[in-house]
Amino acid sequence: MDTWLQWITVIFGAGGVGYLLIDRFARTREQKGSDSADMVSKISDAFDKTLQTTMRYSQEVIDKMKQDDERNERRYKELEVRYAKLETRFDEKEADREYLKEIVSRSVECKFLKEGHNNECPVLRGNQKRLAAKCKSCSDKVEEKRKANQ
Repeated sequence: MDTWLQWITVIFGAGGVGYLLIDRFARTREQKGSDSADMVSKISDAFDKTLQTTMRYSQEVIDKMKQDDERNERRYKELEVRYAKLETRFDEKEADREYLKEIVSRSVECKFLKEGHNNECPVLRGNQKRLAAKCKSCSDKVEEKRKANQ
């Protein structure tokens, strides 16, 4: 059985070598040149296809990055607007705090507030922001008005 396999292998091997030798000597130069040209054109086509595929995927990546950049830019602008609003609110609260601080500093000896008549206090009536406040100089101002009226 082994000898049959050996004979078959030798026959097919010799046939392959024989085919290559016949092909080498039987072909003309033009046929060999056209085969080389076909090979070069196939290699060139393969490189071209690879280049086009790479360029297409690269463009897709670039487009995706541009979309991400635009989205990040919009988000950044939204955050800037939100920060500006918060900064404005903080400044308003700081101004209110200073306003209240001024009123409270003037309210230490308020005659009307001690008696419970908040609506008679001229400083509190002038409180345009309607913030909770007390006044210091009410008694002085009212006393001066009373003396002027008498």
